[in-house]
Amino acid sequence: MLKSKNDNSLAIDEAIERILNRMQYVEVDSEEYGTMVSRLDKLYAMKNTNKNRVSKDAIWTIGANILGIILILGHERANVVTSKALSFIVKPKI
Repeated sequence: MLKSKNDNSLAIDEAIERILNRMQYVEVDSEEYGTMVSRLDKLYAMKNTNKNRVSKDAIWTIGANILGIILILGHERANVVTSKALSFIVKPKI
């Protein structure tokens, strides 16, 4: 299943907001501004690597569902039976 936005990404968003708000009151040519820009770059890189990904459990579930459907359809092709393959699909839990 897709992972929801976790505490780490919320903390990263808050840190980005704090730096952006503070940058409004610092001169662009100051050394502190350059430090803030480099920290922003690091935070955005951390945020981009922290994207939501599909868990391994979900991938295994999908693979097992597809394999089950293929096996059922293969059996139905060899032995005439009405299709019930779609009723065996595991419904996602939200």
